[in-house]
Amino acid sequence: MDETLISVTLAARKFSDCINRVRYQGASFLLEKNGVPVARIVPVQPNFSSDFEQLASTLRQTHNAAYQHAENAEQPSEPAADEPEAMQSQEPAKPPRRPNLNW
Repeated sequence: MDETLISVTLAARKFSDCINRVRYQGASFLLEKNGVPVARIVPVQPNFSSDFEQLASTLRQTHNAAYQHAENAEQPSEPAADEPEAMQSQEPAKPPRRPNLNW
């Protein structure tokens, strides 16, 4: 764990900045008073950047798999001999018409 050594006085003056760096950057601080280490400020949970990298990787894999599936679906296949001719048609079925209501 890479820690930044700072004095307790500086940590008190820059407390908000220290906490934000711990939360958003995963930074860690070792606080010292009179040259003696007295406390640490560390993130409660691990740095989220690795979680985002894993999420991005999973999304890329899913996108690539979906793209390959779409390419395979575009290739025409031979219709089965026992399918009716209406099922072999490439045109999508039209939805039923709704009656016009004149109120």
